[in-house]
Amino acid sequence: MNGHFRILDFKFQLVLLGLLMIGIPNRIFAQNSSFPYELNKTDWFITPLGICADYFGESLIDNQKAVTIEDIGQLRHSDVNWFDRPATYNWSPAWDSRSDDYRNILTVSTAFVFVPQILKQEWKNLLKMSVMYAEAYYVARGLTSLAKGLSGRKRPYAYNEAMRVEERYAIASEAWGDLKGSFFSGHACEAFTEAVFVSKVFSDNYPDAYWTKFVWGGSLILASLTGYARYESGEHYLSDVIVGAIVGSAVGYLIPEMHKRNDFDKFQISIAPCSLTINMYF
Repeated sequence: MNGHFRILDFKFQLVLLGLLMIGIPNRIFAQNSSFPYELNKTDWFITPLGICADYFGESLIDNQKAVTIEDIGQLRHSDVNWFDRPATYNWSPAWDSRSDDYRNILTVSTAFVFVPQILKQEWKNLLKMSVMYAEAYYVARGLTSLAKGLSGRKRPYAYNEAMRVEERYAIASEAWGDLKGSFFSGHACEAFTEAVFVSKVFSDNYPDAYWTKFVWGGSLILASLTGYARYESGEHYLSDVIVGAIVGSAVGYLIPEMHKRNDFDKFQISIAPCSLTINMYF
């Protein structure tokens, strides 16, 4: 019964979000004088690089040595550093499910910034934003996969001595490669990428809009709840969530920023295969 009400509550949130997406853009059309973004040469390789990084990271994860029940039986709370150790006492499938809900709401909310371009039938601008979003998504995903594949950090629940060894092993056996996918949190990275991307794009398009502070506040709260839920679920350490949030926020901010038109900002970013250039003009 509780699960049924949780599903209904999630659907209700999506309906409210949809109403906001329809209502708010109509009120801010007049504030958008021109489109602040333009595509450039870097767009030819940013998404492919992200996809390649994701593929390589996933291959590293697939090739990791499987953890045996004997390995898990030797894990103790004290094996984890003092900062992250509290997470080893957590295990909650309910919080795990909530983290998916919060992240899904944020994923749906990204459509919010596309609605004005659709309603105004500005298809070129819609294409630019779609390219930017694809880049943010695949860069964040690629960085996450690489980190997981290279670090191989075991998730906190593997150290939870409150659960029997057989229970921990059964959880890990459902997706053995995922056991070593603790660092860093993909949920947190994705949530903060989407939260900052949506807020940044909204702010750039409507800098004087009354709703700007609510877009930033609401999206960051949902992203923070996603990270908190991952911690409470026993799937991630606090450091996993913090790093995921930092990486996601950086990606969500820098991708729109590097596409800003020169006449819109004095802060410019250019990325080449072997270099990153940041220019500030005064």
